[in-house]
Amino acid sequence: MGGNNSNLKKALVEEYNRVNKSGNEYLVLHDLLNFNLPNLIQLNLTHIGVLFVIDRSLDGKYTLEKLMGFFELCGERARLYRAHEFQAQIHGFCALQLWNCVASREGKDKFESWFCHLIQESEAVCQGVKGRIGRGEFVSRDTIQDLYEVLSVFENHGMDFQSFFDLLQRVGEEKGAMDLENESLDDYAPLEVLRDFSSSYILGFREGLNLDALE
Repeated sequence: MGGNNSNLKKALVEEYNRVNKSGNEYLVLHDLLNFNLPNLIQLNLTHIGVLFVIDRSLDGKYTLEKLMGFFELCGERARLYRAHEFQAQIHGFCALQLWNCVASREGKDKFESWFCHLIQESEAVCQGVKGRIGRGEFVSRDTIQDLYEVLSVFENHGMDFQSFFDLLQRVGEEKGAMDLENESLDDYAPLEVLRDFSSSYILGFREGLNLDALE
């Protein structure tokens, strides 16, 4: 893949700067969804395992240093794979790294915490706030749309976005975390519900892994 290729690095830096509309020293989930990789790199940058591996500090912030470190890793791993297998293999490698973390004693809590950071940092950049409305923390419809895409909810569960969003809100009301009669919350869902969803998601993620094939 040519991880040390100067032209590749230049292209990545230029794309990083293009999507960094906020001017922060890092990108967030929403930015990565708009990040166009050079044709030379065949992978899904917002695959959940890839996102996890890139974010070494698990704070939901994607610095240029983190991205470059990941692409150097890709260059190393590319020497182990056939070219046409690279995307599937690197996705599998990252999925295994994610699972190795989650399978540890404190891994589930670590994943849930990272998942919330991923949401909150993207929310803060895109909405200009941390999503706090009244009591409790809330996440906007736009950020939830990004999560819907990253987690492949339709592909995995056959649920369209509006149904997914409505479900999150109903669960939030059942938990006493929001009032559906409050019109100011029409485009929001509680962060705690998304945290609970992440816990369920990672269990399903485990069941979908073929660990023997990845090791």
